[in-house]
Amino acid sequence: MDKKLLLRIARDAIMEDLTGFTLVDRAKLLASHPWLGEMGAVFVTLSEEGNLRGCIGSIVAHRDLIDDLIINAKAAAFNDPRFPPVSVEELDTLKIEISLLTTPHILGYSDTKDLKAKIRPGIDG
Repeated sequence: MDKKLLLRIARDAIMEDLTGFTLVDRAKLLASHPWLGEMGAVFVTLSEEGNLRGCIGSIVAHRDLIDDLIINAKAAAFNDPRFPPVSVEELDTLKIEISLLTTPHILGYSDTKDLKAKIRPGIDG
């Protein structure tokens, strides 16, 4: 996965709604990066000066990764009910984080100690 590419797509998707210009060439991106057409689940988190500014995502993959990324980036910027929509003036100050989710699996455990031993910080959600 190309994290810089994913961040650029997310930022361009948000900018599209702010400017009205098409910036994400979906067909070209899919032609040069076919993995963007695979099913994927993404959370997009926006922060400003270390404070949460928006966060929307999918828990389970149900569409192409590129579509999930674009839709969730725009939703985090403009449809998170906790915040007003992002303005064009804010975009340069926003930090965008993308979390790619894997397919969820049931994790069996016997007690809290066993669960803590099985959870991998920074990896498991």
